Amino acid sequence: MPENIKPIQKILFGSPGTGKSYQIRKIARDKLGIPFDDTNHTVKTVFHPEYTYADFMGKLLPLTQGSSIIYKFYPGHFIRILGMAYQGLIEGNNAHYLLVIDELNRGNAAAIFGTVFQLLDRESDGWSSYEVDISDMELVGLLEAMNQEPSIDNNGVIYVKDGTAKKPYKYFFEEKKTELGSIYII
Repeated sequence: MPENIKPIQKILFGSPGTGKSYQIRKIARDKLGIPFDDTNHTVKTVFHPEYTYADFMGKLLPLTQGSSIIYKFYPGHFIRILGMAYQGLIEGNNAHYLLVIDELNRGNAAAIFGTVFQLLDRESDGWSSYEVDISDMELVGLLEAMNQEPSIDNNGVIYVKDGTAKKPYKYFFEEKKTELGSIYII
């Protein structure tokens, strides 16, 4: 991970009106160099009793098209910000990305985060020592969040567009790992 891009994990707590939102804006501006309301670099969510893993990671929902019903995957808050961050790494823009979770204590954090919670345990280089599996549906959502135009063939193989050709996503990520050096992507 580039030296100037180190993760910041903070939990701010306190009564309403004690300056938590002010502190988040200050961190975004002063430490990350991004405006708090920049939707190209920031994703915000609020945990509540009905908030689920599907809201956080992504979910499949029915969509009516004419007289037909199709199912579409909607990436959750975490997949969206992760896709933005990975795309930023691939593009080499050295930008920071911010996920703001408001009211963390109001949702069932263990159920909402699932195995993704392990990613918070980081090594000195800023990367997690754990690997986390995501479903093919979540992977396609992540690739879409990275603007990689994924497609799936009849055998269930996920492809990524590479110029005018398509390549299996595993080759795409292997290539990116090589290009980016020690950075570990998926």
